This record gives sequence, C-alpha cells and structure tokens, in this order.
Amino acid sequence: MSNINHLKNNGCTILHEVDATIMASHPVLSGLKFDRIIYNFPLVGFSDKSKKTQLKRNRNLVLKFMKNAKELMKEDGEIHITHKSSTCYREWNLENLAKQNHLKLIEEVEFKLWHYPGYNNKYGFGGNKNFDCYPSKTYKFGLKDVLALAAIVPCGANQENLCITDQNKPKASPQKNALETNALHRAGTSETIICEDERSGKNVTVSPSHGTMEGRRLMELNMQVVW
Repeated sequence: MSNINHLKNNGCTILHEVDATIMASHPVLSGLKFDRIIYNFPLVGFSDKSKKTQLKRNRNLVLKFMKNAKELMKEDGEIHITHKSSTCYREWNLENLAKQNHLKLIEEVEFKLWHYPGYNNKYGFGGNKNFDCYPSKTYKFGLKDVLALAAIVPCGANQENLCITDQNKPKASPQKNALETNALHRAGTSETIICEDERSGKNVTVSPSHGTMEGRRLMELNMQVVW
C-alpha cells in the first residue's frame, strides 16, 4: 500500500479492475491519448486447459489489448508488452498480432528485473505466487505509417512539422525523475496508472497487468508523476 500511497501523494490517478480488452471504452480512459501504454506479462490463466486452447486464449487477449491500446495511443506513441521469450511463449507470435492491428515492431529489449526496484510479479493463476520472469523481453510497437514517415523524412528546417522528435520538450530534474520513476516501478500489480507532465502535456498509462512501468524509457522522456 505504501507504493500506491506514494503515487497518490504525487498526483497519480490509479484505477482498479480495468478490463484491458475493452479499456478504450472505460469512462475515465475513453478519449484520452497516451505516449506509452504498457502491459507486463499478459496471461489469461486456465492451467487446466489444453496447450492449444491456452495459446488461442492468450493470443486473443493480446490481440484485443493491442486493438484498445491503439485507440488510446498518440500518433507517435508506443505499446510495450513484456513477455517470456522462451520457446513455448514465442508461439504467441506478438509481431503477427501487432500486424493485425496495423502496428509494427520498433525494438525488443531484454527484461532485467533489477531495473525495477520493488517489482513483484504474480502468476495469472495459482494465487499469490511469483514466477521466474527469465528469459523475457519487452517488445515495443508503434503505428506503421508513423514509423515509415520517421524513416524517410529527415528532420530539417523546412520539414520541422514532419519530424518525430522530443527536441522541444522541457527537461526535468534527473534526480526527481529517478525518484518518481522508481515510485512507479514499486506500484502494485493490478493498477492502471495515468501520469502527465504538466509542462509538456505528455501522458503515460499502465494497463492492468502483472507489472508496472518500463523505467529507463520514462527516464529518457523525462516524465514526471504529476496529474
């Protein structure tokens, strides 16, 4: 609870029991646009079902999440999914699910638990147990059209309006960013968190999941926990 209280004290809005497959129609989230929407270790559970059935249900979960996240994402925003990268989990084929939603893989990075102080993952089934999150990766997706534009249009004086950059965003104190980012990492595992930088107007949300924010990216964006 101390982590949740820390977030509330810093002006965060925390939402519980949000269905990630229909979150675009949520009364609080609907109509908002976010820079990063993050889902760590999505899993439907149902350990008593066949492997084929579990695979189908999990792929459907991610597919619906991506569809809703795309509606809530800014044009140059990103969807991050942290996922086990061992053989059986690669059968989920996240990149294929992204293509079905007209999203493209930007990059994939190794998930390192020690980057997230206080992180406490949970099984999708089996009560309050933790699971071994290695090996895992965070997959980052963006809109295909925007990525294509960023690849072919150079940033120059005559094309400034086409440049996808954060060059004009005010810089924030690194010390405060580190404090607030760590606070986000230590949040509980079933909350949706909405944050906004008052100066740049940028928003970030974390969907209901078994995890919280991808901190190094937030540090790069100089995000603060203010609402």
